Amino acid sequence: MMKFLDERLGALSFDPLAFAQSDAKSQLATLLSLVELPFDPSELAAQRKQLYDTRTDVGRSLKEAEGMLASLAEVPEDTPLEEVSLASVLEQKENHDAWVSRAIDSQTRARFARERLDAAKMALEDAKAEFDAATFDLEEATDAILLAPEPVDFSAILRDLESTNEAVRLRLERERVGT
Repeated sequence: MMKFLDERLGALSFDPLAFAQSDAKSQLATLLSLVELPFDPSELAAQRKQLYDTRTDVGRSLKEAEGMLASLAEVPEDTPLEEVSLASVLEQKENHDAWVSRAIDSQTRARFARERLDAAKMALEDAKAEFDAATFDLEEATDAILLAPEPVDFSAILRDLESTNEAVRLRLERERVGT
């Protein structure tokens, strides 16, 4: 009967003790001989090795990139994403310099205008003071004219002075004699 079972099940049976004592390669060969798989385990092993090698290469590349990154200097946080154009900066500088120049010109013009305004203000104050003084003098002169006596023609008085005094003496003499 053993022979019958061996003939029928021989391919499906194995010695567990011998299996446990054999190495991993022999155990795999024994198991593969007992079952039919829809794939080739050696192809899977080759794919696994290829994936493992790729993973190893990626890990190595990552370590190299990390090493390169660590060797680079730190970059300030406010660093722009793109390089700055020298032409753009020079244009900005020219515009700024032109603005500063106009501002300086404006400050100079403003200072001169302030000086002219101060001088004009002083001249206006002087003119006002002169105007007030001239007005005062005019009023005084006008008052003096209004208060002045009528002009007297002294040449006629001087010319007739001797005859007038002669007439006064005569009148006085008459009054004295007549009384």
